[in-house]
Amino acid sequence: MTKSVKMTRKHKDFFTPPEVAELAHVSSQTVKRWLEKKLLKGYRVGPSGHWRILLPDLVAFMQSHAIPFPPEAEIGFDLGQIYKAYMGLPRCYEFFASDRGHVIPSQRKKENPCEGCLVFRVGALACYALREEVDHRKLYCIRPCEECEYYRFVGEGMKRTDNGASDS
Repeated sequence: MTKSVKMTRKHKDFFTPPEVAELAHVSSQTVKRWLEKKLLKGYRVGPSGHWRILLPDLVAFMQSHAIPFPPEAEIGFDLGQIYKAYMGLPRCYEFFASDRGHVIPSQRKKENPCEGCLVFRVGALACYALREEVDHRKLYCIRPCEECEYYRFVGEGMKRTDNGASDS
């Protein structure tokens, strides 16, 4: 099997149906049926409603359906290692728990200003990845990603993991 262009990145936060199909050795149509039947958790993005599957949801599905992770040599990254690193990092709403300055002003007075944000609702680690995929009105962060402390924190954490160094 040849690696797709998108699958060569070391860190994946979300997957498309064709990428999941490649990992599970099934067709894209099979993956779409799993999503439509809610066997595999995913969400739709953009005006055309393309599917995205978050890493923890993909791993949980693969484990519960006894689908083995493909070897690193086949896909270009170790899915199990990425999942372990992913689960060890805090989400942006956990990282900024006591700092409401990153949230749009209309949300700052709420008890949990992140509660309505799409990042919070889907439990995404990579808020910056969602920003590229969805309408900004569904995300409550006001800073550009390049200026965000969390963006730099996660990027550095994943670089350490990609290089094989310990996160502890």
